[in-house]
Amino acid sequence: GSIGPRYSGLQKNPGQETIELELEKAVHAAGLIHDCNFGHQSKLHWSRAARTDKGVHALGNVVGLKLLTLPEETGKDLAHKINTHLPPDVRVLDCKR
Repeated sequence: GSIGPRYSGLQKNPGQETIELELEKAVHAAGLIHDCNFGHQSKLHWSRAARTDKGVHALGNVVGLKLLTLPEETGKDLAHKINTHLPPDVRVLDCKR
């Protein structure tokens, strides 16, 4: 979920603050994507099942991507790892394997 006033929507847009930009930075900082794949959403098979406009709040956007995980990590573990690196106005509610 996100509180949207400071963002220019969900989808990455060069030169703009977006939810995807914050999410990608947090996933990388959490060690869930390799350095060589950071900034290359196609290498991660990044996809989204939602869009938001500038300044819009959102709950329940769905993003899919390939992550580097340990077999014992649960979806809640992964969400917590990512949330540690997100600003307070963006949250991952859960991750599914």
